[in-house]
Amino acid sequence: MSHNLISKTQNINIILFMVLFLHMLSLSKVVAQNLEPDSVFVKGRNYEVFDSTLVPSHKALGGNIFLGHGICKGNISEYFSNPYFIGINVDIHRKNFVIQIDDYIGFGKTKQTLAFPDQKEWRENKAALSFMFGGNLGYSIIDNKHIKLVPLAGINATLLSSTFLTTSENSENEPFLPYYKIGFYIDFKSLVILQDHVRINNVDENYTSLRLSFGLNSPIGNPKHSEYYKGSMFYITIGMGGLSKQFMRK
Repeated sequence: MSHNLISKTQNINIILFMVLFLHMLSLSKVVAQNLEPDSVFVKGRNYEVFDSTLVPSHKALGGNIFLGHGICKGNISEYFSNPYFIGINVDIHRKNFVIQIDDYIGFGKTKQTLAFPDQKEWRENKAALSFMFGGNLGYSIIDNKHIKLVPLAGINATLLSSTFLTTSENSENEPFLPYYKIGFYIDFKSLVILQDHVRINNVDENYTSLRLSFGLNSPIGNPKHSEYYKGSMFYITIGMGGLSKQFMRK
């Protein structure tokens, strides 16, 4: 890949990460709407509101700030360590459907020296950074006061690089790897973290929660230098998830 393309890809990934991070911080500060309910039931920081004049919007915004670990399989596992990563998801909900945006950065290192035909090398025990971005489509199959379970599938792409903000001298041999993704996430709503869990007429108005996600990234096609880079990755993440939804008067 060209030096300019790699540099632009890294910069775009970092900018998106910061934008999504600020978006997640804003979600964590959302407060319950000022409502006059027919009745309210309070248990700790969990609020059940019943108001016959309110109806929920079909749309909601949510997301997740997380830490994770990947386990590589195939040729790539022989040359690169299993990465640890930090990332953000933004979830756009409409009824039971979820469009999810992924952005995360992985940290690992090379396990062996990679030698290329142009006489350049990626030396053993050098940094291997993964800049990953993608999108998923999911459908909520369980959504109650305790958990939300969403299977999902999508496509993402990973730029594997030896540098963070600067352009690598070996950029021509550092891959841009597209993947299919399949997995799921679970929000544990009963574990209230930063704000009150508010439900109106048995529908979530807002919550923050513990989120676990699991999945598999499988390669699309055969990458250049596939003897080094071909392979899949199983991942697990843990983080702070949440959702915010508006209600309207009839």
